[in-house]
Amino acid sequence: MQLLRNLFSEPSTALYRNWKLFTNFLIIVSCIAIALETVESIAHKYEHYFKFLEFFTVFIFILDYLGNIAYAKKRLKYIFSFWGLIDLLSILPTLLQSFNLLGFQSVKLIRTFQVARMIRILKMLHTTIEDAQSSRANANPIKTNLKIYFTGFFMVTMISSTLMYYVEGGYYTREALEAGQAHLDVQTRIKSSDTEIETTAPIFMPVDALTGNDIPEDKRFFTSIPNTIWWSILAITGNGDMFPVTLGGRVIACITYFLGLILFGVLINIVGKSIMTNFFIDPIAAPQVNSKQELLSSLIQQGWIGQHEAEVLSKLSIEEINRRMRIIAKR
Repeated sequence: MQLLRNLFSEPSTALYRNWKLFTNFLIIVSCIAIALETVESIAHKYEHYFKFLEFFTVFIFILDYLGNIAYAKKRLKYIFSFWGLIDLLSILPTLLQSFNLLGFQSVKLIRTFQVARMIRILKMLHTTIEDAQSSRANANPIKTNLKIYFTGFFMVTMISSTLMYYVEGGYYTREALEAGQAHLDVQTRIKSSDTEIETTAPIFMPVDALTGNDIPEDKRFFTSIPNTIWWSILAITGNGDMFPVTLGGRVIACITYFLGLILFGVLINIVGKSIMTNFFIDPIAAPQVNSKQELLSSLIQQGWIGQHEAEVLSKLSIEEINRRMRIIAKR
């Protein structure tokens, strides 16, 4: 029982960290698989592999969810907490789709479930926040900040591209175009029978439901999540060779551009601190201290160590403390 407790509720243990590392790896792999499933040629060719990966991932997430409930200090509070709901939503779409719990499986509903599975990426944020709050973050803040940055970059890229694919790309999926063309053909036949003049059925043109603007064929960029990921990366970095034409797509684009500016600011801050630390400033020699206690207090204030590390280092000489901190600063 202690082994399971360490696995699910003791962040200080290696078992807990390895389990979180494993689940994060599954999140990344499953999100990439979800993206590839939107490419029809790949989806049909590797359908069985995608299904196996999804069921295995959901099985692991179910174990993680049940384990978190079993070893939570306040189980009901965890279940209705933000992270508890994220854990539930990471497995719910697949369960509903697999067991047909809603009683029907329309194309639009299946597509919604496929997109909803991407919400499991938010589970990575929980682990990142835990790492940032741990004592290990103080030992190597630059590494921790880089981990936060790349986690944020991956999350923004995948979520924005998925939403853009669903909101704007949903107007011109193969199913949407076929349904629209079939409806248009019926309307054309009815009109022809009323006038007794045979007319050629026009080609269906998808229209933005919010603005009424047409979506011409040369503006239909977001046909799969991988295509949209390219747009998302360019949008985050301030470039772009594709752009949305629907109102919903433009709202998503504005949010993505704004988050890209935030990520760019975070990256500049990390790079600046790294350069100053490694090339210009000796973070250990800079504080002018006259005693071991003053040195430890200064390190705590600068965020290099926590209270627990200060208690351990207080047993060493001031020269040894300086030596160890310089080693950490150069990592």
